[in-house]
Amino acid sequence: MTIPTTFSDYKEVNGVKMPYTLSVNQMGMEMTMKVKSYEINKATDADFK
Repeated sequence: MTIPTTFSDYKEVNGVKMPYTLSVNQMGMEMTMKVKSYEINKATDADFK
C-alpha cells in the first residue's frame, strides 16, 4: 500500500531546511501534522570513542 505524504512549510534549522507541515492522505482521510520544533543531533567525536 502506498500512502502519499506531502512535506511543506520548510524553515532553516542549523543550516538545513526542515519541513514543518506534513500532510498524509490515508484511505481518503487527509491528516495534517505540524512540527513544533526540531532537535538536531549534537554528537561529537568524543561520543564515539
